[in-house]
Amino acid sequence: MVEEEAWNAYPYTKTRYTCPFVEKFYLEIETYYFPDNGHQDNVFKLSSSDLRNRIVDVIDVVKDQLHGADYVKEEDPLYYVSEKSGRGPLTQNWLEEYWEEVKGKQQPLPNGKALMCAYKLCKVEFRYWGMQTKIERFIHDTG
Repeated sequence: MVEEEAWNAYPYTKTRYTCPFVEKFYLEIETYYFPDNGHQDNVFKLSSSDLRNRIVDVIDVVKDQLHGADYVKEEDPLYYVSEKSGRGPLTQNWLEEYWEEVKGKQQPLPNGKALMCAYKLCKVEFRYWGMQTKIERFIHDTG
């Protein structure tokens, strides 16, 4: 059994997962939403030590494609065009192109373009002697 607590104060949210049977464990995800391309370096105001130890993983819906049986060409952002909005397909450099177009402007633009980045900070703690480092690293690597 996993318990979830969530706080939503947009543009900031925080979600914490705990397990009553594993008292010294939690997984916490903080999120900030900004109308930008992900260029901000320290939205969570981390200490210099935490900044050095963090891993930044930029997710790009065009460049981070599915492979094999999970890939569906009709859902590929390089080919997909929305019937409702007419937007799409995206280009390989869509993120930079969108940012240049929307930077400093009220979004969405009259043409419907908008850009938002969800900055996520994931923390995990597993305070059991002899297993803490290995379990925390495993969760970070697979999460």
